[in-house]
Amino acid sequence: MKKRLLALLALLASAAVLLIAGCQKKPVGKELKLISEDAPHFTIVRSELATDSEVEAAMRIRRVLSTCGVEADITTDWEKNPVNEYEIIVGMTTRSKDAGLDTHEFGLDGFTVRTIGTKLYILGGSDAATVRAAEAFLTEFFGCTDKDSLSTIPTEVIIPAGYDNTVMTEYAISALTIAGKELTGRTIVAGDAMKQTAELLQARLYEKAGVWLDIANEGTPGSRILLSEDGASDKFEVTVEDGDLVLRSAMDGGISRGLYIFLADVIDAASGSLDFDTAYTFVHPLTDAVAYEEFGAVGDGEANDFTAIVNAHAYANLHDLPVRARDGAEYYIGKRSGTAIIQTDVDWTGAHFVIDDTAITLNERRAQTFRVAREDTKGIDLKALGITTLTENQQKLPLTGTLPGDCYVMVNDETTKNFIRYGSNQNNGSTMTDCFILKADGTVDPTTPIIWNFDNISSITAFPLEKDSITIKAGTITTIANQHESKYNYYTTGIEIVRSNVTVDGLTHYVTGELDHGAPYDGIIQVNRCANVTIENCLLTPHKIYRTIGSAGVPVSMGSYDLRSNRAVNLTYRSCRQTIDIMNSAYWGIFVSDYGKNITLENCEFSRFDAHMGVTNATIRGCTLGHQGINAIGHGLLTIEDTTVYKTNFMSLRGDYGATWNGDVVVKNCTWIPNRGAGSKDDNHLIGANCYVNHDFGYECYMPQNITIDGLKLEEPETGATYNEVYLFSNFDKNWVTESYEKSMPYPYHVTKNVSIRNFTSNLGKKWKVSPNTFMFRNVEVTGIGD
Repeated sequence: MKKRLLALLALLASAAVLLIAGCQKKPVGKELKLISEDAPHFTIVRSELATDSEVEAAMRIRRVLSTCGVEADITTDWEKNPVNEYEIIVGMTTRSKDAGLDTHEFGLDGFTVRTIGTKLYILGGSDAATVRAAEAFLTEFFGCTDKDSLSTIPTEVIIPAGYDNTVMTEYAISALTIAGKELTGRTIVAGDAMKQTAELLQARLYEKAGVWLDIANEGTPGSRILLSEDGASDKFEVTVEDGDLVLRSAMDGGISRGLYIFLADVIDAASGSLDFDTAYTFVHPLTDAVAYEEFGAVGDGEANDFTAIVNAHAYANLHDLPVRARDGAEYYIGKRSGTAIIQTDVDWTGAHFVIDDTAITLNERRAQTFRVAREDTKGIDLKALGITTLTENQQKLPLTGTLPGDCYVMVNDETTKNFIRYGSNQNNGSTMTDCFILKADGTVDPTTPIIWNFDNISSITAFPLEKDSITIKAGTITTIANQHESKYNYYTTGIEIVRSNVTVDGLTHYVTGELDHGAPYDGIIQVNRCANVTIENCLLTPHKIYRTIGSAGVPVSMGSYDLRSNRAVNLTYRSCRQTIDIMNSAYWGIFVSDYGKNITLENCEFSRFDAHMGVTNATIRGCTLGHQGINAIGHGLLTIEDTTVYKTNFMSLRGDYGATWNGDVVVKNCTWIPNRGAGSKDDNHLIGANCYVNHDFGYECYMPQNITIDGLKLEEPETGATYNEVYLFSNFDKNWVTESYEKSMPYPYHVTKNVSIRNFTSNLGKKWKVSPNTFMFRNVEVTGIGD
């Protein structure tokens, strides 16, 4: 009996030893020799869809191995690439998934470096975490301390069998429960239309609590987070019902709008334990105004809010709702793609936007941050309605069909070039273009006449004038200026208006971060290809003048603007001013326009007015214009009234575009303070220009045919250097002093016919003279010159 007992005890002891041995953790696979005399050849594998960070992590590992004398190939997980026995796998790849690795195991900030069989896996829960994983691996086994540098070159690197360095994410929410039940195992239940909203909730819960939930169309009652469209249409509500967390709103898109607020106010703000008990209720009113925060904006001046801004406007446009920024918010707009489309009213009162142009590449500079856009971007093809030609001053178009109402029309002839620029920024001209208002019956609005003959129309498109208005109200935008090379690479990262019937009221724009170099700007507000736009009560900032080499191979100053328009009709700037002194010549003139009609500057204080490539009919009323004064070319009537000009020439006709104004000029009740009031030995001129009669500008060039002065006060300093004479016209062409020259000009220049002067005063008692070039202006009829 005793022997049997001893034998039984021995058997049990042996079994216990075997059981203990079986329970001990055994190394998985075998050690991996990266550097040794008998090390196998390793291949580095990254995803076929690897991010830049993952690619760089793989390349860095390869560079360190190469420094140690080991040359490793890099390949991808593309299905047709071979699978090698020994591999270093960087980032999330199909190899990682096949090995059962799931980044949800260690979270967004966590990572793992581990061996499985003959393969080494290096990956993180995010790009940044994968980079940290690679850094941890290279530091531990190679002693990398700074980039790719090695203090000593190792002769042997062996990774132990079963090596596992996993770093877990520390989550802000350590425990999240719903009606006392853990979050783990629940399902987010949402219809297909709310999939994106569900994915947002899924990602945020994982980021903050470390629990990854599945999304499905249905789930087990008591274990759901339910997105329900049953509920009130004027609010978003979160409650706990029968063990489920229920998010509901009957408003179209209401759950999406409310969810961002719920996540910011509740989930993002939580730390430690968070329990939604059976009495829990969260309510967010859904007003008629859309908030950027309802689409994820933070407004703290640091988080990039651009995607939220884009999405908020997209939702507002879809549902015809206004957008209202949060008073006191600072919305940072950094790295970005796309444009926020505005098609409803916007109220930015009390909000500040920071547009960081140092965060984008030169190739991204042409993307507008905001665009006020028409819904119909295609328009009506008038060629399809029988219009193949147009003539100057044509009063009616013979349409073969009907228009829905009055339209803005834009026409191009790509076979004809005009505005062929002369001088340091010379070019071969631009496509001949025009814009005008067309009545529904085909009549051309007489205030927007057709100014060219179009014998070969390439395109002519009509856009119905919007009947409802859009207003952008208040707000402050600060542009952090680009720091690129000073070349003609214009930045268009502001607000573009390409829709008729729009008002911008009370916007403030600042510029910061300008260096001694930089690329120029097209303006914080650009008005292009539309009609009936008003910019009023705005404070704007001019840009520093930078120099570059022009197209003629000589140094030039680059124009850089805060306001610009192109093919705009009925455009008014009212009660606007600039932050920089209008006399500060280190900054470029703030305003420029191209191809416009009926442009009005009213009660503005700017460094200049410039009709660059032509304006038809312009009015400057009640303004103060600084060191660059008035520069114009164009057609029709130019009226300058109740305005003070601080320049040697009261106005200038741009010689680089032919010094042409095919029409009349009226000056009424104005004050002229030449050379910024500083005094000069130079003569001063009512109109100054240079005309180049040997150059083809693509059109005949004219001086204003009739000039009327009715009230002009010339103010000069009474001490110090003063002006020699006061002339109506400068010496436009020093060679124009004989009839033979006049008759031989390849491209005739039409001189003014009549000048009428009334109520002119000079504080020094000076009298008008016609011009230093008496021959050129010998036939001008002047009345009142001696009054």
